[in-house]
Amino acid sequence: MKLVSADGSSLELTVDAYQFPVTENAPFGKDWDSNWLYVRGSVSLPDGRTHQFRDPCLTTWEARHLLEWLTAVRRGEITGSPDNEPSLDFTEPGISFGLERIAIDAVVLRVYLSYEAEPSFVLTGAHGHLQNYVCLTMTLAELGTATAEWEAEIRAYPVR
Repeated sequence: MKLVSADGSSLELTVDAYQFPVTENAPFGKDWDSNWLYVRGSVSLPDGRTHQFRDPCLTTWEARHLLEWLTAVRRGEITGSPDNEPSLDFTEPGISFGLERIAIDAVVLRVYLSYEAEPSFVLTGAHGHLQNYVCLTMTLAELGTATAEWEAEIRAYPVR
């Protein structure tokens, strides 16, 4: 999935693989080990700075929750994050999402990169957990395209 901002900033997220390709099923509830996904991320800024990471930072069900959240943003069902804090975070805090604002046909997403996903430089904000983020302004149509890309991306990684 590639999120491209009107200012030229972009974030691309892809699922690389299950962290543990073959595991035994857990006896109770969710089998955490067999559902961790390696996520590859790439950030590009208009000034030419780039950052890449690869980290097992999402589970299969969290990847689907991201799809649901993006869909809800596109439909206008999420109106914004209080104090611009993330409204979507995960078990591993490497990436988090927030909705800064929504207009008639555009949204401004904040994507926070922390810990293993954080670049050595400041995108916006400061270094540290939930401090370093990239703002992405896009139309609802562009968000719809990215959401469809994410849906296709995670289809290859079902919950196990």
